[in-house]
Amino acid sequence: MELTFSHESPSRTLLLNDKDEPVYRIESPHKLSHRTTTVTRYTESHNEGDASPLAQIEWHHFRSSEIEFEGKKMKLGTFLHGSGLLGRDRTFTAKDGRSYRWRIPAIGHLKLELNEEPNTPVARYHHSGFMSTRKNACLDIYPPGTHMLDEIVATFACVEKIQKDSQESEGVVEK
Repeated sequence: MELTFSHESPSRTLLLNDKDEPVYRIESPHKLSHRTTTVTRYTESHNEGDASPLAQIEWHHFRSSEIEFEGKKMKLGTFLHGSGLLGRDRTFTAKDGRSYRWRIPAIGHLKLELNEEPNTPVARYHHSGFMSTRKNACLDIYPPGTHMLDEIVATFACVEKIQKDSQESEGVVEK
């Protein structure tokens, strides 16, 4: 399954199915102090009025960021904790009881894998623009991930910002 981004910014976009119908919306208003990312899921009707909030991530600079996902609020680091060399990657346990890892490279594509089987791809983000053959960014969901779309999109919204912040602090520019 491929979810195509309607806008270049993955933090302010609609995720569209193969019929160009909205499936999810990610919103991150520009604010200097209190920044919140909201992930909204559309129902099968794909109407704006039928959309429901799926996750809200409150980003903080001097204390732990928080996520509210499916009605439960927790520290982001508890929901999606650092793993791998230098703690760059992020790991979470899905509702199916299995552990998944977002690989967050310094440069390149975000990739979600089954943690126990690192060569089992679950999802992959492909950006658009310079050094890419794609017109629009997309999130590919592979068969092992089709049962957990909400978790993939909610955690993607988190790791994409984590990767962006990391690249900015390391002076890496990628488009």
